[in-house]
Amino acid sequence: MKNANLRQTRDLLLPRLISGELDVSQLDIAHPATPRGRGKETAATL
Repeated sequence: MKNANLRQTRDLLLPRLISGELDVSQLDIAHPATPRGRGKETAATL
């Protein structure tokens, strides 16, 4: 049941996020802690 709800939410929001219909630039989102042993690497440096 939980997976179905997550899938439905993803399928509703993802296209709107990609198209720019939903603006999330002003959201105050807390990022999870950096995993141990990982510094300030970016996806390009991994």
